[in-house]
Amino acid sequence: MKRPKVKISVIKEDTGYSANTVVSGYFIATEAETFEELKANVLEAVNLAFEDSNHTYSIDKKEPFSPKRTVPSTPTCQRPQDLSAFNA
Repeated sequence: MKRPKVKISVIKEDTGYSANTVVSGYFIATEAETFEELKANVLEAVNLAFEDSNHTYSIDKKEPFSPKRTVPSTPTCQRPQDLSAFNA
């Protein structure tokens, strides 16, 4: 099996960073207080997910691990005003 390419979604949170992805049926997620810690956590999580496949990942020095765009940490949807329908 060819080693899958991994694209990670990184979100700047109020207290640090979170990252997640789905690759080959594996949901991979982690978090950290700093971006440097997040890089290490992502690498560890990805390698653990593919441990049984004998795939080893490293951070590509040619294409550094860096955020491409900022994703807001607050939801963009509105909360329903009338929640009485959800009370059982």
